Amino acid sequence: LELKVDIKISQILDEREYSLLHESCFTNSEEITEFIVKYAQTTLTLAQLHQFLNLKTKEQGFTALHFTSFKGNPRLSRLLLNNGADKFALNNMGINVVHVAAQGD
Repeated sequence: LELKVDIKISQILDEREYSLLHESCFTNSEEITEFIVKYAQTTLTLAQLHQFLNLKTKEQGFTALHFTSFKGNPRLSRLLLNNGADKFALNNMGINVVHVAAQGD
């Protein structure tokens, strides 16, 4: 896929402030998540990549890693962790990814 436009993937958010990464992780879409992370790696600085991977949703403060943990997907969780996701991130209720994993699908 070759793009002629510089898309700021980290700035594409819906009204809940879910990014494309949040959506792909929540729906457990491995190929899409891998594409999004690879695209982010090539278009963002390392600091921007870490910020993007750790972006929290507006209402509940979930990160993409919360969603991969909830869905029980170790492959996507490793992908996010290997690229700078914060394994200690808490949502707005103080719940970490381990707690979310225990509640998950």
